[in-house]
Amino acid sequence: MKKINLICCIFFFLLITNCSDDESTTGIVVSNPDSGNENTVISLSELISSPTDQFILDEDGLAKMSDGFPYLGAGTSCPHTGSHIQFTEESEAYLINIYAPVDSIVQQIRTCVDLGNGNDKYDLLLKIAENNGDTVNLVLSLEPFGGMMCDSDPNIYDQYILVEEGDFVEKGTLIAKMLRPTNGSSSTHIHWNLTSSLGFHCPNIFTSEIVNEFSSKYQTGSCDGASYGETLCFSPTGDENLTGL
Repeated sequence: MKKINLICCIFFFLLITNCSDDESTTGIVVSNPDSGNENTVISLSELISSPTDQFILDEDGLAKMSDGFPYLGAGTSCPHTGSHIQFTEESEAYLINIYAPVDSIVQQIRTCVDLGNGNDKYDLLLKIAENNGDTVNLVLSLEPFGGMMCDSDPNIYDQYILVEEGDFVEKGTLIAKMLRPTNGSSSTHIHWNLTSSLGFHCPNIFTSEIVNEFSSKYQTGSCDGASYGETLCFSPTGDENLTGL
């Protein structure tokens, strides 16, 4: 009888232990929430007052970063509507983890998009905030620059997208993987920016600590003869720096 009681106690302990495990640090995906679901994004003002401490890359991804540049404003002679992250060339292909920087709703997913320069890409559009009825989106354009890879396999990039349209994803959720192919040029990169009804915006939604760490990877770059500096917005004009951070 004592032996049976001991076995029951061990089983109950293991059951309690398994049920009390913490959620994964990569976040949670709640698929296709109903219109009345409580999973909603924050206001732009909240994001401005409390910038996120979650970058789109983890430490391993930043370690693979070879170069890049911030959002180059239309007020410069070298404007570019998205910040860039480029990756090191290696003898074998590898993947870079991409994370949701804030609680978001997956608005759009596109696979096998022709860039018009002999390369294709895949991308995601995340709704990250609302601003007086307007939607603020984060655009993540993943550009392997390995040629027209979809010509041989139209579904080649599907395996690297880990969410679906309509999903609500928590901050820190692993949402995609960036492919760095063996035949990719030094131009393999992530192009990323914010959008709203006003147009394109700098993705300036992060704490100063994250901005400084990211910008330290492109300190050798310059625009109009000036170093990029520790910023995600280089000489923006008008509403290009939507958050004003």
